[in-house]
Amino acid sequence: MDFAIKLQGFEGLAKGLADLPDNINRNALSAAVRAGAAVVRDEARLEAPVRSGKLKRSIWVKRIRELSGNGRETFFIGARSAKNWRVEGSGFGKVKAGSSVDAYYGKWVELGHFSRPAGRGQLPRGKGRASAIQGMLKAGTVHWIAGRPFLVPAFRMKTSAATEAMAAKLRERLERFRVQGK
Repeated sequence: MDFAIKLQGFEGLAKGLADLPDNINRNALSAAVRAGAAVVRDEARLEAPVRSGKLKRSIWVKRIRELSGNGRETFFIGARSAKNWRVEGSGFGKVKAGSSVDAYYGKWVELGHFSRPAGRGQLPRGKGRASAIQGMLKAGTVHWIAGRPFLVPAFRMKTSAATEAMAAKLRERLERFRVQGK
């Protein structure tokens, strides 16, 4: 489930960025895209269903270094899905130090999933999985839990606000460079 915002009509801005030294170009662009991603992240936290609050606290933004560079920035917005322990002052909200912010189930909440009664073992894997699950559905031993999307609606609702935040951050960074450069 990948989404991308491709900005068009910014040819003059792109030329202006290209004229800057590489480190300033890269830092300004990265800061701008991070500001836009933060807008979407904040909306996703508002949209996330609340049971314990762990899912809301686990939503984060991370720059993907391998996919960034040469005038392109890639950021991931999603729920943490590995054991991550809060360290005092790490910015995960009001959580006791040493408690987990792992919400491995975030993708299940977003997309939906199969559920089975406790003690029935795992769902089949590999070849024949689809037909086995269909048989289990007919027999009533598993059922489908519909998703409660929070990331996709956040992305769709805040695309224009994210673009505005990116433009504002880029203006701020370019103005700072212009003032420092003189």
